[in-house]
Amino acid sequence: MDLRQNNDLLAYWNKVRAGRPWPKRIEITPSAIAPILPSTFILEVKNANDFTFRLAGSKMCETFGQEFRGQNFLSSWPEIERRILNRHFSQLIDEGTTMRLICTVKSANDDTGDIEILFLPLSHSGAMVDRILGSFSPVMDYDWIGHGPLHFQEIKEVHIGYMRGTSLLAAPEEVSSPPVFIPHKRLVEGKNCLLRVFEGGKID
Repeated sequence: MDLRQNNDLLAYWNKVRAGRPWPKRIEITPSAIAPILPSTFILEVKNANDFTFRLAGSKMCETFGQEFRGQNFLSSWPEIERRILNRHFSQLIDEGTTMRLICTVKSANDDTGDIEILFLPLSHSGAMVDRILGSFSPVMDYDWIGHGPLHFQEIKEVHIGYMRGTSLLAAPEEVSSPPVFIPHKRLVEGKNCLLRVFEGGKID
């Protein structure tokens, strides 16, 4: 599956922001991203735990077998993944970072696959990030997608990017330091963090 639509949305967002930390919601023109519009969405940042779908493209709704508009994005995830997402959303809002997420989805028939989701900061009013523009794409052409509801399972990778430069002609520069999430044995909660515990270690 071609992930170009996520890259196209990133390039468009970078062009519209024109060197600013992020663009305004009113500057996003649907006709300019018509080919990828069915796979895009906009979240409203209501508070630290509520990221409500204001818009959800038809392809996204068809792929997941549900209507997302009006739902909290975090409510679709298991508790552990929700807390991880919440932490990275806070970084996006506070610092204006971009985020690429690779996650596992599961069908009613227990088919599993990976989906890439892109998140980009927007401002609806004022100087604060209170909207998030995004798009999604399966990483492969799974023949079972679109034939029944899908459910988010586990976060595999999170790529945080700091966009730099003001050129509208050059490709967007993204500096990314991706923490990679892999299957774990259990979760341990520290004072200010969540730790995933893995098998292995020193053997005498």
